[in-house]
Amino acid sequence: MAHNRSNTSGSTDVLQFVDCPLGIPQGTPAGYDTPEDCLADGRVTATDNIGPNFQNLDSRFGEETYLKSQQTLASLEMNYQLSDAFTLSSITGFYDAGNSYVGSFTANFLENGIPLTFLPAYADLEIREVTEEIRLTSDLDGPFNFLVGGLIQDSRGEAQALVSFNAYNPFPRSNYRYVQNGTAYSIFGQVSYEFLDSFELSAGARYSREEKSLPVFESALSSDFDNLLNIEAPREVDFDNVSPEVTLSYRPSRDLTIYGSYKEGFLSGGFNATNPNTTSSINARGNLESLIDPRYGQQEIAGFEGGVKASLLDGDLLANFAVFDYETTGLQVAVLVGVTQELRNAGEVRTRGAEFDFTYRTPLDGLSLNGALSYLDGEYTDYQSICYSGLPAPECQVQVNRFTGEAALLTDLSGTELVRAPDWTGTFGFNYETPEFSGMRFELLGNFFFTDSFFTDVISSPGGRQPAYQLFDAGVTLKDAGETWELSLLGRNLTDERYFTRSAGNPFSGSAPGGTGTVLADTVAVTSRGRQVWLRATYRFGN
Repeated sequence: MAHNRSNTSGSTDVLQFVDCPLGIPQGTPAGYDTPEDCLADGRVTATDNIGPNFQNLDSRFGEETYLKSQQTLASLEMNYQLSDAFTLSSITGFYDAGNSYVGSFTANFLENGIPLTFLPAYADLEIREVTEEIRLTSDLDGPFNFLVGGLIQDSRGEAQALVSFNAYNPFPRSNYRYVQNGTAYSIFGQVSYEFLDSFELSAGARYSREEKSLPVFESALSSDFDNLLNIEAPREVDFDNVSPEVTLSYRPSRDLTIYGSYKEGFLSGGFNATNPNTTSSINARGNLESLIDPRYGQQEIAGFEGGVKASLLDGDLLANFAVFDYETTGLQVAVLVGVTQELRNAGEVRTRGAEFDFTYRTPLDGLSLNGALSYLDGEYTDYQSICYSGLPAPECQVQVNRFTGEAALLTDLSGTELVRAPDWTGTFGFNYETPEFSGMRFELLGNFFFTDSFFTDVISSPGGRQPAYQLFDAGVTLKDAGETWELSLLGRNLTDERYFTRSAGNPFSGSAPGGTGTVLADTVAVTSRGRQVWLRATYRFGN
């Protein structure tokens, strides 16, 4: 069982401008000497002070951003040995989480800056899940073995949010509340069969069904901000899936395995718990009506993988090599629509590549090496994205989405690079422990990581590309021979590299897409930590 609780200023107060097409953040008053340099360098100018006026609209805003969260995770596993050959297992899980926050979702500085475009939001989220899994596993003496089981999950989630605008004279943008209930069932099984001494064939499948509903779906009109009204929209959704898997393995010796597999996977859809898009007036039934379908579809993946696992040089060298080719249909991506983030399905995606990793215990006593290299070719094979700000016609135009059948302002990214999919990534490291001297030992370690450039948003905006970068870590440890105590000096990211893996266009910046304007939006992101160096002392009682 685990429980944690935290109280921080939240992530929005460390938002950085990482790209400004005009050289300074758009909206900066003329003649104002901005503190922002628009580089991913760890220099944060965003403020956690949203001013005193928003709490006049609703007391939950306060004056400063914050994030308060707690979560509890518990599990209970029980195994009953029915006989020497059969084991019955029960795995029960419980998860409860909640957080509340106030964040400003424009990375704007306050001091004489641009508080007119402050966009603070208050949100509260509660999640509860209970799962139960039963499975029967065999351990037969013959070539045949199996596993069968089933799982059921009950879940409930509740979200409420208030969004306002303009730090001088706040006015409401949205107030909404969702409650989602969910039930999931699955049954699964797998069989394995060993034959011809060196071969093993395993095959299995999982049937899944998920049902989700929105018993509460409410929003308020800006003219009556405190009065939540029922929204008429699709309130139920369900998904069914059968995911098979088959693997053939060849083991000519205990030190070598060659395998090939075909796999399918599934991730259910659901409802977007974001700002509802509704009519601006109440209908005859006293309700609002949703202008869009709040549901998003399931994601499915299928493909092949094959590789080699080897233990060489009497076990001193362990090496793995794999190639893969997967196709994903209905990839679920989070996109920013105006100032609202939504989950949408992205048509079809293909990912293929190769991976290699090794660990080597060298002839020099105490020295080991490790490394990994990965090549990835990821692309959207059929994907019509929302347009980023400043993308003009005809690249951005109204068209029918081939996946959803709905018309929208879109751009076709089919055949282009997948988000967060660098071509090459790799690591190389070492660990060296000296022979004992005076009852003590030194341990030295180092690690190098590199990656090619990649897009950090799903709309492939130019400002969202992260350039290639490298990271270096190192450390030295002094410890007694019995490892009762240790004293370590550790360093991460020693070259002080700043990078980001997710980004978005800053709201209210850039030209409207699909027109004639070509001014791109400012790009904002939370960058990585820079250089970290710390001293760690460890003492183990009872050694």
